[in-house]
Amino acid sequence: MEFPKELSKTSSFRALIDNNCVYVDKTDIIAKFAVKKGPFVFFRPRGFGKSLLVSTLYELFKNGVESFCGLKIKDLWKDKTYKVIKIDFSRFKESSSTDSFKASFNRELFTALKNANLSLNKVQDNDVPSALLSEVLMNINSTDLVLLIDNYDAPLTAVLGDKAEFASRQKILSNFYSTVKSYQGVFRFVFITGEINYFSSSTFSSFNHLEDLFFNSDYGALLGFTEDDLEHYFSLYTDRACEVLNKLNKNRQYTHDNLLSTLKSKYGDYCFDNKAKEHIYNPSFIVNFFSELKEEHTYRHISERFRNSNLENFLRQALSKDIKEQLQRSLDLDTTIYLAQANLYPQLDTLTERDLYAILYQLGYLCIKASRKGMLSFGIPNLAVKHALKELIKDIENRAGKSALDG
Repeated sequence: MEFPKELSKTSSFRALIDNNCVYVDKTDIIAKFAVKKGPFVFFRPRGFGKSLLVSTLYELFKNGVESFCGLKIKDLWKDKTYKVIKIDFSRFKESSSTDSFKASFNRELFTALKNANLSLNKVQDNDVPSALLSEVLMNINSTDLVLLIDNYDAPLTAVLGDKAEFASRQKILSNFYSTVKSYQGVFRFVFITGEINYFSSSTFSSFNHLEDLFFNSDYGALLGFTEDDLEHYFSLYTDRACEVLNKLNKNRQYTHDNLLSTLKSKYGDYCFDNKAKEHIYNPSFIVNFFSELKEEHTYRHISERFRNSNLENFLRQALSKDIKEQLQRSLDLDTTIYLAQANLYPQLDTLTERDLYAILYQLGYLCIKASRKGMLSFGIPNLAVKHALKELIKDIENRAGKSALDG
C-alpha cells in the first residue's frame, strides 16, 4: 500500500511540509487568533503538538504564507512578515542552580535575538535576561516584533520540590515578563505555551493582561485530532493497520470502523474546552500507533511518553493519604468529578484535593466530560490514560514504601 504522504514525529512545520509529511491542517483556527495582538497563553498536556504550533506561527510571521500552499490559511492571511523572537524553555529546564539557569536563559535569549536579526552586545553569564531584552526593545519604535515562547513552565516544574530555587526562577521570569509588558507596543503578536498553569503564582503578576485560550471552545480542536481528522488524513493508515493487526493476530478481527472505535476507547475522548464541544485524540499517540503498529507494547510506550517525572516527584512528596485514596478511586473510567472552572488553577504551595484535580486535568489525566450551568464534569478520558495513572499511583506507593524502609 502506497501513501501520498509520510508520517513524521517532528515538531518542525517546515520539515513536515518540505518532506511531504502528514500535516493536519488547523491553520484556519490559527488565523482566528493570530490576526489579533495578544498576548495569548495556551495550555495543553505533552504530546498534543504545542511545539509544532509554535513552529507554525514562527513560519507564518517570519516568512508569510509561502510554505502554506494548499493549507486553509493561504487565502485568509494578509499580514506582512516580522522579526520573530522564539524561546523554548525546555532547552535549559534542568539547570542545576539559579546562576546556571540565568546563564542558560541569557544564552538562549541572545541566540533568539540574534536569529531575529536584532543587535545586542555580547552576553555575559551574570547578565539579567530582562535587562538584555530591554536593551533591544528600547531602540524599537514600531510593532515590528513577534514573541513566541514554548514550554514556559518547564524550568519551574523542574524544581517544584525546591521552594527556594522555584522562587528564584519565578522572580527571574516575572521580571522578564514585566519587561515584555512594559514594551508591549513594539510587539505585533505574543504567544506563550505551557503544560501547567502557574497563573495562581506570582510568575505572571506583572503580566496579568494575558488572554488564556485554555478553556475557549473556539480553540478546543486547535491541538489534537478530531474524528474527522482521522478519516481525512489517516484513512489509508487505518486500512493498513487493519491488515497488519489481522495478520499478527491471524484473524479478521479488525475492520476500518471497529479499529477507529478501538482507537477512540484507547486514545481518544480528550476534551479541554468549557463547553465540552470538541473531543479529540492525542496526536502523538495516533502517530506512534500508525508508525509502530505494536499493539501489545502500546500501553507501555504511552505510559512512558505521557508522564512528567518532575511533577510526579512533587506529587510523591505532597500527596496526603486522603488524596492518594481519592486518586485511587478516580481510576474507574465511569467515575465523575464535578468542579467549577475557577478550581482548575492549582495552588502548588498548599496542595489540596482540589489542586490535585487541577494538576491531573492540565496533565491530561482527567478531561471534561460535560458542561452545565458553570459546572464541569470530569473523568479519565481513555484506557491508555487509565493505565498511565495506574502506573503513576503504583510507582508513588512503591517509592513511598521504599522511603519508609530506608528511614
